[in-house]
Amino acid sequence: MVCKHCSLPVTNEDYFCPHCGKKLNDKPVSTGAWSIVWLFVLSVLLPPLGIGLTMRYIKADEESTRMIGWISLIVTVVSLIVAIWIAKLALDGINQQINSQLDNFQF
Repeated sequence: MVCKHCSLPVTNEDYFCPHCGKKLNDKPVSTGAWSIVWLFVLSVLLPPLGIGLTMRYIKADEESTRMIGWISLIVTVVSLIVAIWIAKLALDGINQQINSQLDNFQF
């Protein structure tokens, strides 16, 4: 195999060309237990921020890695919906309190 940038020989395992330093392949995502736990925790606690990492899993070559990515995407979307719902409930409660206070106050 040769580098498409400098035409010098490289191996299939190289992520960067050892001669010109250009990127050849994407590094595979980790499917270790801690990496998966971190992905799911990020998806639950900070839903929008987990999407970038989730997309790397979805674009992976292995089926099991793609499945992890899809599960993470579903968890992210559900967490985002729940967060929006809780925020709406909180704002409705605050709005009701303000309105009740304004009703008690006479101009």
